Amino acid sequence: MFSTLTEVTEAHNAQVSPEFRVLAPGLVIDGNEVIACTRLTEYLIGDSYSSWVALFRGPDGKYHDYIVWTVVAWPDGWVREHGSYYQDRDEAWEKYEYRGGR
Repeated sequence: MFSTLTEVTEAHNAQVSPEFRVLAPGLVIDGNEVIACTRLTEYLIGDSYSSWVALFRGPDGKYHDYIVWTVVAWPDGWVREHGSYYQDRDEAWEKYEYRGGR
């Protein structure tokens, strides 16, 4: 069975259409790991898609160690928008909270 919340979330996301996916800490999207996330909007069929403000750890620190994105669960998959990029985790966390993260 599952031993972590990340495993449960990954299993859920594998079984549903992309617009029903859930973002959670520990998930990796295109090499970027979710450190923290807060849902901003719920998915309402015919109206809006689920969205989150999320703090990510970059894949290798090649460009930026931390990224704050708005992430939307679109029918075509995850879409990341409005990125803010940081080398310092504390600065990234401040931006995450400023944008609604808790």
